Amino acid sequence: MKKPSIILISLLAIIFISYFFFNTKRYNEKNQTVVNCDTCLIKTEIAAINVAENILFKVYGKSKIKKERPYNILLIDNKVWVISGTLNKSFIESILFWNFQKYGGCFEIKLDARTGRTIELIHYK
Repeated sequence: MKKPSIILISLLAIIFISYFFFNTKRYNEKNQTVVNCDTCLIKTEIAAINVAENILFKVYGKSKIKKERPYNILLIDNKVWVISGTLNKSFIESILFWNFQKYGGCFEIKLDARTGRTIELIHYK
């Protein structure tokens, strides 16, 4: 009787830990698309994320930018994509320091939906 309960508890612990350590959500989806623009180069959220990551990985490094996932994305006036990173606490940090604010900065990039050009790129401290 003890073996099945130990196996069940172990299995639940593995699922719980892997959810917090290996969460691979790339961005917070809002299903935004550019409308009434046939010549726009960046029409969807995923296209904007791909362009932004390509630029950000070259400037700041892949490992640093991936740590700021999931990204927040916003389409402003059907013209500008604004993508920003998030400050994430690790699972251990959230248990040990649950009441403390995490300090640091994230990137923010603005892309022109029509041309695909970078309007602004910044990494806050």
